[in-house]
Amino acid sequence: MKLLFHTHTYYSKDCLIGIEQFRKKCMQIDVIPIITDHNTIKGALEYRKKYGSRSCIVGEEIMTRQGEIIALYLNKEVKPYLDINETLNLCKKQNAVIIVPHPFDRLRTSKLDYDILKKLKHRMDFIEIHNSRTMYDVDNKRSEHFAKKNNKLTIIGADAHWLMEFKNSIIECKDFDITKRHQFLEAFRSGKVLYTNKKSSIIVHALTKIVKIFKLNKLISKK
Repeated sequence: MKLLFHTHTYYSKDCLIGIEQFRKKCMQIDVIPIITDHNTIKGALEYRKKYGSRSCIVGEEIMTRQGEIIALYLNKEVKPYLDINETLNLCKKQNAVIIVPHPFDRLRTSKLDYDILKKLKHRMDFIEIHNSRTMYDVDNKRSEHFAKKNNKLTIIGADAHWLMEFKNSIIECKDFDITKRHQFLEAFRSGKVLYTNKKSSIIVHALTKIVKIFKLNKLISKK
């Protein structure tokens, strides 16, 4: 089976992909998406409601006071901008899988603080070792090195905000029931996982910033 980790829908503040468009693209490239909108699970829940419980894995890219983490297998949304320990406690109450996205991306101000990562690494399940939007290859290499050094499970992410990015990071693994958290973990622990990844075009960064400004201005104009 093929998985597409770290994806966004129009429920994210910097994305315009509608649920129907999202579904069509996933069907075209035959992937099961792991939807991780910024600070919300509404997109993932809508997708699952429309297309079934085995159509996607529900996730949330949560901004904490110390930077971003991703939580999978959530049933309830986790409020953003809390202290990292409080956020992790809320996630663990839901038995969530915790992933650290783009931990060494030098251009990413939202990344988790390095000192916090070192201190709380025992509470993290995965390290995202390749993020297609990370501009410097060495930053992804540092993520991979950290994961190996600390014996963490690894995963790659497209960080897709545009349909053109969906093919950038594909995960192939043995078939499992995606509704079962333990089977997800077992699939990656087996070591029988194949990663296909490439870097996103620099153009998508500019387009995403434009979308973010547009959506923010639209929100302000409604008030």
